[in-house]
Amino acid sequence: MYGKVGRIFVDVPVTGLLSSPLKIEISEVFVVVRPKRYEEFNREAIEKTFIESTQSTLDKLEEYYKSKLEIIKSESSVVNAIINRLIDNIQVDVQNICIRFEDDVSNPKMPYAIGITLQAFQLYT
Repeated sequence: MYGKVGRIFVDVPVTGLLSSPLKIEISEVFVVVRPKRYEEFNREAIEKTFIESTQSTLDKLEEYYKSKLEIIKSESSVVNAIINRLIDNIQVDVQNICIRFEDDVSNPKMPYAIGITLQAFQLYT
């Protein structure tokens, strides 16, 4: 697997933080995905890695929610209102995305590739 992001730009409107949107622009995203060869496949290692990463993720989520609960208990309602307003004003623009799947493993005599290119998409909250 290979991936590349050409540019990430974040525009934080300091003077109009509550009225203007927080803009995030991501461009030139390129991802290539390939299947592993059978020789590279190690079931035990994959299972072990999966279990360890799942446990790590669960531990991090538990820590995050514990800290979030403490913050919520300690913060005033004004701070919560500001944070909610910021989250409601997020805009994400993604441009020039290319995702490609290459397979020379399934049938080595007849490799193929398939891909999709998106000019842009936008997410608004």
